[in-house]
This record gives sequence, structure tokens and C-alpha cells, in this order.
Amino acid sequence: MEERKLPKLLVSREEAKEKIQERIDEGQRLRDQPIDSEVGLDIVGKEAINWSKFNTDLLIRLFDNLSLKNEYENLSYYKFSDYEIETRGVMGWGIPDLNEHVDFYKENMTNSIYSLEGIRDRLELFEEPDPPERIFGDKIFIVHGHNEGANTKSQGSLRP
Repeated sequence: MEERKLPKLLVSREEAKEKIQERIDEGQRLRDQPIDSEVGLDIVGKEAINWSKFNTDLLIRLFDNLSLKNEYENLSYYKFSDYEIETRGVMGWGIPDLNEHVDFYKENMTNSIYSLEGIRDRLELFEEPDPPERIFGDKIFIVHGHNEGANTKSQGSLRP
């Protein structure tokens, strides 16, 4: 059996948590918008596609492998092409009733949000990046001019 390697964070755990939470909040905002027409559903559907694409790109930038991006895409609803949306619109997906389609949209947005929440809730399992190495020592060299007043003031502010 092949051992599964957990992804490693490319940013701090706190930064990853904050960014994922922002995406969850935005997804909830999109999901909870009132939709009362086909046009409204088309508009929010296109926003949701962009939201989902952003989430995919974000996960690529937060982790050192694609496993969580793939997990999100597999659980996320928005997998169809922009062409399909532009040519058929959201209502062209074969669901006859607007209310049924709104319910379908909200259910699938909820699943996408749950996927992000699952990733956020497991962040403690992923190794954080190593802290940056210290390149410079603890000595400072200041090049100064002939203004003795400025030199004295600078020198005084650098003393511990």
C-alpha cells in the first residue's frame, strides 16, 4: 500500500486559516443571496464559478502539492466550462423549475463551503514552512555624511 504524503503549508497556518475563512464567508454570502429570477440565478451562478476558481487557485498557492486542490474540485459543484454558462446559462442545466434550481444551487454551494471548512479544520495536521534563515548578523554599518548632529542622533537611536 502506498503511503499518502500530507501536503505541507507554504504559508503560516494562521495565514492559511484566515484566507480560507475569507473564502468560506464569501461562499456563504453568495449562497444566501436572494434569487427570484432566472437572470438572478445566472448572475449569482457566474459569481459562484469565479469564487470556486479562486478557491482552486488559492489552494494551489497555500500547499506544496495538489491533493487538497483535487479534493476541493472533486467535492465542489462548479466543474463545468465557462462556455456552457455563456451559451446555455445556468437555467440550461436541465432543471425545469426555478425554485428547484435555486435549491440545487444552494445545496451545491453548501457542499463547496463544507469542503473548504474541512480543509480549514485540518490545518493543524499540515506541517508549516520552515522559518526563513537569518541572512544577516547583528551588526549594522551606517554610512554617514558630515552632519554631526544627524550622526549623533542616529547613533543614539541605535543603542540598546
